[in-house]
Amino acid sequence: MKGFVYANIIAAVAAFVGSTTVNAQATQKPEAIDYAVYSAVVDQLSGRWASPLVLIIDRTVSPNLSKLDLAESLPAELIEDFRLKNTVAYSLERDFKLSKKYRLISEAEGAARHAGGAPIVALSRIGFNRKKDWAFVYFIARQTELSRKEQFVILSKEPEGWRVIRSVPRFVH
Repeated sequence: MKGFVYANIIAAVAAFVGSTTVNAQATQKPEAIDYAVYSAVVDQLSGRWASPLVLIIDRTVSPNLSKLDLAESLPAELIEDFRLKNTVAYSLERDFKLSKKYRLISEAEGAARHAGGAPIVALSRIGFNRKKDWAFVYFIARQTELSRKEQFVILSKEPEGWRVIRSVPRFVH
């Protein structure tokens, strides 16, 4: 009986600690480095769009890494940080530094937008290596109802800022 009680207490403590960790991740806000990477991705991958405005979904998305060949050629710490962070989404704020104007919109508002408007962008949380000089992020861009591109993006921190060094399309329509 005593062992049963202890087992239940241990299980309850483990559940509490696990939920505290998840709640801490859920309330975590993006840092300046996150916005620097997000801004580089949006600027560098949306530069050819004619629209002077970019609409950004105000909550991060969580992509599926299955069948991603690229993951095998990246440092394990980068992929692990990406996987860990993307178990919980977080809200984005108006801290982007873009060359174009932008507006944050809800996912529902993004789904309701019709073709021909400003491009709509969604981003995952960012995985970093320990030195924080490599970043890995998922980027989704929709210009029209029939035009959508999803891609994994690898960035390197250069003296002049973050630079996209590789992009692997996941879905193009």
